[in-house]
Amino acid sequence: NHFFEDFSLNQKSTQEKMPRSVESSQRCKRRRAPRISLSMLPEDTLVCSFRFLGQKPQLDLRLVCRQFRAVVDEVFPSGWKVLLCLPEDIKDPKEFESACETIRLGCCAGEISVKGKKPLEVLLRIAATRLNSSLLPRSFPMKLRSDKISPAKMPTLAVSSFFPNLISLDVTYNLFGDVEIQMLSASSYFPKLKVLKMCGTGLRAPGMQAFASSGFFPSLTILDVSRNSIRDKGVRALAASSFFPKLTSLGVCQNGIRGAGARALAASSKFPELTSLNAGCNKLGGQGVQALCTSPFFPKLSSLGLRLSQIGAAEVGTLAALSYFPKLRVLDLYGNQFGIAGAHSLAASSLFSNLSSLNVGMTGMGSAGLQAIATASFFPNLSSLNAAVNGIGASGVRVLAASAYSPSLSHLNLDVASIGDAGLEALAASSFFPNLKALELGFCQIGDPGIQSFSNSPFFPNLTYLNLSNNEVGDAGMQALAASFFLYQPHYLEYAWE
Repeated sequence: NHFFEDFSLNQKSTQEKMPRSVESSQRCKRRRAPRISLSMLPEDTLVCSFRFLGQKPQLDLRLVCRQFRAVVDEVFPSGWKVLLCLPEDIKDPKEFESACETIRLGCCAGEISVKGKKPLEVLLRIAATRLNSSLLPRSFPMKLRSDKISPAKMPTLAVSSFFPNLISLDVTYNLFGDVEIQMLSASSYFPKLKVLKMCGTGLRAPGMQAFASSGFFPSLTILDVSRNSIRDKGVRALAASSFFPKLTSLGVCQNGIRGAGARALAASSKFPELTSLNAGCNKLGGQGVQALCTSPFFPKLSSLGLRLSQIGAAEVGTLAALSYFPKLRVLDLYGNQFGIAGAHSLAASSLFSNLSSLNVGMTGMGSAGLQAIATASFFPNLSSLNAAVNGIGASGVRVLAASAYSPSLSHLNLDVASIGDAGLEALAASSFFPNLKALELGFCQIGDPGIQSFSNSPFFPNLTYLNLSNNEVGDAGMQALAASFFLYQPHYLEYAWE
């Protein structure tokens, strides 16, 4: 769980590279390990170096590394990267301890030096305690994603007092389980934690219940437990908890939640500051979605994720007609088959005047549904539109190219839209996209003629991202892009040959 980079410096090989002052200092009786530029270190990295008395000790590097690893594993919680700096080869750990006069422990915020002829473990503990209390930043994040810590290490993290200033903890994709999450929930050592991400950790209803009943996270504002299995029982426990009044963002995506869990969340008044809710990839059903949309307890909600939630045209009609979200700016409805009727309901609603991002990809609305949205007068602030996987064809692109709100768009996703060369030519001829920065056209059956027309278009002055992956573009199309006078801005061109 720790990563060591061992520096064994040879005086002869480094003598030519060292300044005269450094070279002369090596002739002194007191030998020092090389100094490390602490300001260049990442926030989760420690550096440990040593100062020696007398002549250089002959020490075995591997033995010292093993000894140091054992001490660090006990003193520090998992997740820290440690750079161990040793000046020469070492053969006897006891000789190392007897020759070591000073231990220097540092991070990006500074360093601590501890003097005295004491065992290495004692010096390490003293240095770690002082570093934690005086030099660690007042607030810093920690990422331990993707199996960087094992379930056996969770007790070490949970009972550690070395991170009183931790504001963000990400343990995503570490397969802990409920027992380890319960240990974390019972820890009182994270009073300043504001962001906690436990996606894909094997969390189930018992672990969620333990966390919901914990009062040790008073500062928590962002909680993401997506891709677990807390189900309705876990959501009900969270909805009934009074320990998260500052929560502004909640992610419960892909947790096996059904209508009962959605209704419990909608009836909860425990989250008055909530601005973002991601409940997608759950089988919420009509009643669950209707309960969320008509809940009066989320007046500040600005982002709502309901992708792949089995929402039909009736539920979209309820959302469009009865929504209690006056500040909603981001709406994600991807993968809900509400068809043309649902698109007409969205287009006819005046409740989305503040909407800046709309995801209606893979909804089965077709070109007719896109035409309804494109000709609506209630999206004046829309800057991002995802209409991918809808088969809108060239006719839908022509309508979009003449839309009144197209000038405000900065991101447009038309992947798998079957627009062909005719659709891209319609885009290229439109002057309604002066602010477009990202355009995604993957799997759109585009060939060289369409690319050549687009390359000669002067109407995309701010385009910085262009995705043309998995199309039928040949050498002529790529040469047209490369020679384009107008597309000189793109920082990223994604192109795949498949």
